[in-house]
Order: sequence, then C-alpha cells, then structure tokens
Amino acid sequence: MTHGTTILGKIAALGLAASIACGDPWDDGAAGCWGAFCYAPSNVDPDVLDGTLSDLIFEGSACASAARIDTDDCRVDCAAGARCEIDLLPDGGEVAVLAVARFAVLDDIDVEIVGARPLAVLAAGEVEIRGSISAIDPIFHFNGCGGGYGCGFTTEPVSGDGPGGGGASYGSGGAGGGGHCGAGGAGGNGTDGSLSPGEGGGTYGHASIVPLAGGSAGGKRSLGTGGAGGGAIQISSAVAISIAEGGSINMSGHGGKGNAGGGGGAGGAILLEAPQVLVAGALAANGGGGGSGGLFGDGMPGQDGAEPAAGGVSADGASGGDGAYGGAIAGAKGGAFAGGISGGGGGGGGGWIRINTADGNAQVQGVVSPSLASGCASVGEIAAP
Repeated sequence: MTHGTTILGKIAALGLAASIACGDPWDDGAAGCWGAFCYAPSNVDPDVLDGTLSDLIFEGSACASAARIDTDDCRVDCAAGARCEIDLLPDGGEVAVLAVARFAVLDDIDVEIVGARPLAVLAAGEVEIRGSISAIDPIFHFNGCGGGYGCGFTTEPVSGDGPGGGGASYGSGGAGGGGHCGAGGAGGNGTDGSLSPGEGGGTYGHASIVPLAGGSAGGKRSLGTGGAGGGAIQISSAVAISIAEGGSINMSGHGGKGNAGGGGGAGGAILLEAPQVLVAGALAANGGGGGSGGLFGDGMPGQDGAEPAAGGVSADGASGGDGAYGGAIAGAKGGAFAGGISGGGGGGGGGWIRINTADGNAQVQGVVSPSLASGCASVGEIAAP
C-alpha cells in the first residue's frame, strides 16, 4: 500500500498543492530545511530523526486488540518500526518521542496510549489516521493516564492531580471536575450543614500547546474516585497529515466514579502540525462526566465527537455533571444531594486542540471538539526552522 500517495492525493483533491514549498522533504540539502523538516516542530528537537528511519504502520488482525504505545516504558506494542526516546519539554518535563519515516493507523485499529508522559510522533514522511488513537482505557479508566494526570488511587478525599485538579469533597457534596482550557464543574451541593462540595478545577495551558501537557483529574470523595485527565499527543509530519473520515484522535478526560460523586477528568491536548493537514474524521479533547452521588452511576468518558459525556445517573442519588464538549468548554456542576451518599461530581472541562500548517489554514471537514469557535481549538502556522 502506498500511504503517501493516498494522503497527498486526498489533500490535492481538496484543492491544496501537493508539493512542499521548501523542496523534497527527504533532501537534507533543500533550501530552508532543517534535516527532513522544513519547519521547526513544537516542543521537540527534529534531530531525533537523525539516522535510519522505518515506517510505523498499525494494521492487521494482530493489532486489532493489542495496539498500544506506552510512554512510561517508551514501547510500541504490535507494530515495529519506531525509534523511541525520552526527551525534555520546554518546561523541563519529559515527553516520549517516536521517530519514524511514515506513520499510519489503518482501518479498524484502535491504538491505545498509556503512561504518565505525553507522546510526540515525529514523522519524516506522511501521516494517515484511518482507525483511532485514544488515551481512554475502557476498563481501568480511573487509574490510567495516557499522558494526562490522575494515576494514583486512594480511599481518602483528595483533589485531582494536575495544575487544574478538581477539588475534593469532605462532606456530602460531590467532588469537582478537573480543568484544562475550560474550568471543571463544581460538585453538587450536599445536605444542609455539610461542608462545601469540591470546587471545579482551574484553567491552564496555552493555545500553542507549548509545553505539551494532558488534562487534570477530577477530585474525589471517599470511594468516588475522580476520572483521570485526558492524554496529550503531538504529531508532527514533514509532509502531510490526514485524519480520514471515520478516523479519530480522542484525548478526552475520563469519567468520575459513582458511589460518592467523583469529578470528571478534563480533556487533554492534541497538536497536529505539517505543511498540509486534512481533518475529515474527528479530533476530541472533551471533558469526562462526573460520577453520581448514589451507589452506582459512573460518568461517561469524553466522547470522540461533539457530544457531551453524560454525568453518572443512579436511582438513589444525585446525577453527575456533564463533561465539556463543542462550544461548551466548562464542565457542568453536579446535581444537588437528593438522597443516597452525596451530591454528584462535577464534569471535566475541555482541553486544547491546535493545528499548525504552512499557511495557517487547515482542511477541516470533520469534527473538532472543543470547537474552533470555542477558543480552546485553533489553527496556526508552523514555525520557521
């Protein structure tokens, strides 16, 4: 399969020039180019591409249930071809960097990102996403990070991990949702005379997504564990990036646990940069739903489109607040105590999305959530080398 032809053909069909203004991206001598890159990628040094590079293609039945990138171990499961190393971000934090020739996730493949570090993929060639990339573990989504915050577990009330961690609840109110670009929702009110519910987490970060960082976790009350923040991924290609129709990148926050109103995790971060970028599928950094204040009712994880992650619902307690999505960048407040154990957990706030191209324009035909009109998603220009 000729992945580069497929991607550039799609982009050219939409009216974008298929040529790269600064010359052949494989020519280290091209005028104005820095190695394979004719621009300076954000957050990481393109010198990581020095040496032999191989394609990293997730495909086939072996990858259908085992495709994983672990940023703790700097390891890729199921597909060979990546060179992985740990580098420093501009703020001194660490990032796992995959250096590849071409990068593709083909149909029906879901690549799961786990680990506490954010992930950067530097590709000297084209990038095509026809399957999905996510950082939401559907089973252990309260402890998994995927490059966000919120890996720890405790039975004590604590605020969520991260700069925008949701507040803990020490009374019968719900815990607060985590914040990132958008603020987390406050926990629902408790019974009369109870201590205040957890506050929603505050905002942080920048539209440029420099440095690269995930979303913050929701707060917790007793067993009501907060959802982990969404992961953070950067994909920088020297040539082009295509998110095909049906393809998706989901760095949304995780849902808060029911059984005492855990706060939802905030959306993480997605940074795409290449001379040409096509988004016909979905990019999502939505907030997770808050957990219910009853015995059951976990909040939904952030969705991979422009729909809210519903707060948890139970027959014996308050409902959790919905997570941020679309133009609604703040998480919703949890429902007030109405029997059961506590008020509902607040929903997680929205994360950041950024697309950088050669001319500051991207072909966006699919879904971007938070939306481009929200202030949490934007399009800019790649930086000169």
